[in-house]
Amino acid sequence: MKNKKFLALALAGAMTFSIAAPALAADLPEGWTPADGARTTGPWYAEAVDYVQDKGLMTGTDLGFEPEVVLTTASVLQTLYNREGRPGAAQEEGQQWYADAAAWAKANGIAELTEDADVTRGETKAILDAYCGVKYIDGAALMQGNEDGDMMEDKTLTRAEFATILMRLDTLEPFAAAETVFIDVPEQDGIPAHTIPAIVTIPAGEGKFPAVVMLHGTGSNKHEAGGGYDMAAPAMAKAGIATIRFDFMGIDESEASYTDYCFTSANIDAKAAADYVAGLEKVDGEKLAVLGWSQGGTNALLAAAAYPETFKAVITWAGSVTGKTDSDSFKEQYAIAKKDGFYVQEYDWREPLHVGLRWYEENMKTDKLAETAKIEAPILAIQGMKDTSVTPDNAEKIVEVAKNEATRAYFIEDCDHTFNVFSGDYTAINEAIQAGIDFVKEVFGQEQAPADEAVAER
Repeated sequence: MKNKKFLALALAGAMTFSIAAPALAADLPEGWTPADGARTTGPWYAEAVDYVQDKGLMTGTDLGFEPEVVLTTASVLQTLYNREGRPGAAQEEGQQWYADAAAWAKANGIAELTEDADVTRGETKAILDAYCGVKYIDGAALMQGNEDGDMMEDKTLTRAEFATILMRLDTLEPFAAAETVFIDVPEQDGIPAHTIPAIVTIPAGEGKFPAVVMLHGTGSNKHEAGGGYDMAAPAMAKAGIATIRFDFMGIDESEASYTDYCFTSANIDAKAAADYVAGLEKVDGEKLAVLGWSQGGTNALLAAAAYPETFKAVITWAGSVTGKTDSDSFKEQYAIAKKDGFYVQEYDWREPLHVGLRWYEENMKTDKLAETAKIEAPILAIQGMKDTSVTPDNAEKIVEVAKNEATRAYFIEDCDHTFNVFSGDYTAINEAIQAGIDFVKEVFGQEQAPADEAVAER
């Protein structure tokens, strides 16, 4: 029976973000004795405080460094902002001293500061986790607990303690590098020429790596719901897998018209992204997989069917193969699109999208299951058992028609269509990410599949 459910595999290591503390110019604590540039006596935090002051990360007031003063959220953000070289600093009269740092942190998805207050160890860890994720640093060991392993997340943090964390942060090397690129796509198959904005993430180290092309769902973008793809890319890089994630035409950074987006354009964009990443020096172009979430999962299946020589593995997150073209709402939208050339699709979380007539027509004439049956590559259909948007039977249908015997479904209990990311519980999405990592490694011979005892029939 090909339809199997693997036991949960937690994503190793948390993603990390960057924060900063207020700049303070400091006096030396009593007992410090400089000798050849190093502190030979003094309190436990002497070296760390000296380090952050020399680097301009944390300074002080006329009261000195104040090592025992409790850290605030603004201080954390300001310090990390200092570490980044204070990009785009534009302090205006009347603004809070941390205004630039707060704006930077929000723009980079690190944290949103509404008011400054004492920060807990748990809150500081969350900020650092986010920062490290952006920087592709494994920050799991940045904050350490007591001798019993208790992280004491509800306790506050002093400026001296944060100084030691910052010094430790500077010893960590990135495990990957990310670059924003723009891929030119020529006119073809009735789709106008356009440019794909993409983020390429390549693992550090020697050799060539397999790569995953990541396709987002309808109404989403290259970051995906709740930053799901921003979580997946670093995790995959840490496991030795390169990725490319991009905006389909007409989405966010793409300057094309969304009315031209359809199954054909999605295939073209997936192939263009694959060709780009396959041409990179550190990518093995013979080991490419395609991953899609929701509508992106449908697109991943169609792309794999269209380009068997390119995509050697397929992963779907709640990928639909059943469609809803017989529903009254679809018919109403199609009628409007025939009349106006597009239908205006409203969303709660973004600006409306003008869905073009061609998308409706291709949706109606495309037999998604028949296309799935053409796929030569193995497929991993990951599905939440509480998904009401794309129901679990979609994964079962993929397995039923699949040509490759290595195809299987992976079901996650208590998991909705967005893998629970908006609940603040990342257990389900981490499990989906790890399952995909294991699958890619298995398909491309990098690592054996999980042991039989770790597999349960559903």
